[in-house]
Amino acid sequence: MPNRARRAPGYRHSNQRGIIRISLLTMMTAMAATTADDCQQPTTQGDTVCYPGADQRYNTCYTLDPMPAPPPSDYVYPSTCEPSYGSNYQTPAYLLDLSSADPSEYLAPNFQLGELAQEWKGQYAVLQVHAVESLQRIRDIVGPLNVNSGYRSPGYNASVDGATCSRHMYGDAFDMYPSYASLGELADACRTVGADFVQVYATWVHCDWRYDRLDDAYYRMAGAPGIFDDIPVMDARIVLENGRWSAPATGWDEGEPLRQWTAFDARGNVLLEATGTSFVAPTGTAEVSVVVGLEFTLRAPVPDTI
Repeated sequence: MPNRARRAPGYRHSNQRGIIRISLLTMMTAMAATTADDCQQPTTQGDTVCYPGADQRYNTCYTLDPMPAPPPSDYVYPSTCEPSYGSNYQTPAYLLDLSSADPSEYLAPNFQLGELAQEWKGQYAVLQVHAVESLQRIRDIVGPLNVNSGYRSPGYNASVDGATCSRHMYGDAFDMYPSYASLGELADACRTVGADFVQVYATWVHCDWRYDRLDDAYYRMAGAPGIFDDIPVMDARIVLENGRWSAPATGWDEGEPLRQWTAFDARGNVLLEATGTSFVAPTGTAEVSVVVGLEFTLRAPVPDTI
């Protein structure tokens, strides 16, 4: 029987990350910032992980279980990920046993354990502390967030057709949507707090910290990672067929990207704006534009035969 997760003295690995983009919400970011003096600085003790908790004092702690040998079938990590992309894709050495942890416990002021990892997706989880810290900082910027995917076991990830080397399996990725902010504002906030990879889907935003140093609590070799070419190649094109416009896209591995359509008349005036996988332009449209995943802006004239 695996050891039960239990409270333990504090430990936290702290990462220093600079701001990589000046967001339109910079003022809110500054107001939300928390200084190091506001938090109790914990110390390392064994195979223990500690999170900021509701009071940001890093006293929400768990003793982790070693990865079973052999690992359960749902926790066999893809053998191709680490050779292809480097040490940040190594199999975790320790796991948080969700079966003996309280899902209502706060890992950060606004996030409970059960929001970020669910036992029905697998008994064990990996939730890197630096990613939880960043998630809270994003929430401080944009307001309430709804996390629809946090940690995924390899077995669960495969069952939902996740990317083969999805960062959700490594405990530093979240899919989420805001209660009040736009998806674009949420994407900007992710970049502001130092996310390494951001993708905007139709109804949510994916943010991960794949190049950050792995947390010592979960990984044996958590040294400084190299940067490998593990970013999906994204592409899109605009197509008109039978009076309906579409924008086929590749590189969004876990769903359809956000598509924002605009119809213009001959003078450049906006006739209609819409979001969706396809678009029917109104009468009088001279040109159609679509922004795909907030990455590409494609424009095409309306043929005279329409």
